[in-house]
Order: sequence, then C-alpha cells, then structure tokens
Amino acid sequence: MIRGRFTVDGEPVEGGDVLVLGGDPPRLRAAVATGPGGAFEAELPAEGAVVLVGRASRDGLAVASADGGDPVELDARGPLHALAVEIHSDDGYPERLQLFLDPLEVDGVPAERLPFAWGVEPGVFNARFWEQEVTGRRVELRVQAGRWRIGALFVDDERPMMPAPDFKNYVAQRAVADGGELPESGSGFAIEVRGDRAVRLDLRELRDDEL
Repeated sequence: MIRGRFTVDGEPVEGGDVLVLGGDPPRLRAAVATGPGGAFEAELPAEGAVVLVGRASRDGLAVASADGGDPVELDARGPLHALAVEIHSDDGYPERLQLFLDPLEVDGVPAERLPFAWGVEPGVFNARFWEQEVTGRRVELRVQAGRWRIGALFVDDERPMMPAPDFKNYVAQRAVADGGELPESGSGFAIEVRGDRAVRLDLRELRDDEL
C-alpha cells in the first residue's frame, strides 16, 4: 500500500485525483480520490518504480508529481494565479459553451509525466484536463504557473441532419491577452501564466461543412 497527502501550495486538496504510475515505461496503474486533509492511499504496483501524479480541478487547476515513498508528500507548486476569461462574439451567442484548459507545461512536473494528468483509470483518459459548461460571458479561474492551452466551443454534431436548426455552432477563433494575439495550440491557444492574467476569446460560427 502507498499512502500520502496531496496539497496545492501547501493547502490540502480534498476530492482531488491521484494517479499511480508503475512499470518501465510507466503506465497508469490506479487512480484514487483524496479524502479529508488531502489524504490518499492506493495499492502499490507490482513492478517498476512508482510515480504519482496529482490533479486538482475544483478550487483551482494544478498538477503535482512525486516519486513513490511512504508516506508521499505530493504538492503542486504555488501560488495559483487568477485567470479572467472574457468571451466575445459578433455573430450571436450560444445558450451554453464548453470552456476548456489543458496544461502544456507546469512548474515542477516533468514533461514526460504531464500527459498522465488526463488519466481516469488504467487505459482510460479524458479528452480534456478541465472543461466546464458556462452560460455567462466572463469566467474567473485560478491556475498554476506554467503554459496552458485554452479554448471554447459549442458543437452539436446533429445540426447538419436537422431540417431547420434554430441555433448555430461556435468555436473560438482568436484569443487576445495584453493587447496581443495568443499563438494557436491544437484546438485552442497557448497562454503563459506567471501572474494574474486576463484573456479574451472571440467566437465565430462553425459551419456545418467543418464538422
């Protein structure tokens, strides 16, 4: 059994996720949720060095990593920074929108371990590190220092088959922060977070032939 405590900037994380990696090359062997005080315990992998990855997404977005031990102090480096997101559209606006963030580089987490932060259980990974349905045009988040991918979209794949749809699909076409456009990164845009920041996402209609 492997036991430990998951914290973000020294503060315990209850309801966070701890991913247990084992083997060479490492694979996701188990995933457990933290309890009161950030405590967790999991079965020790049968072979290979043990590595732990912690994912926090309730009160702020953060990732931690540590080698196995007993107990393990799994701490995500802080402090977390405020990220204010404003969503803009000149062509209507959906009733709801999926806003997402993925960590591209996080202070204190080796690059080869970061992809495991999407893990759910052995063999199963989320498409996004964090995503949330939002209805307003402004969202306040707290994120760990590092480089993140941010984006937003509303997509109903059934729209092209509908005879007379009364809605449009949308996707973020541009992201602006500090007066400059952010570079594209996959299906979103890359933003460097080293302090409090604000970003504006501009939406456009996603045509049916783009689905």
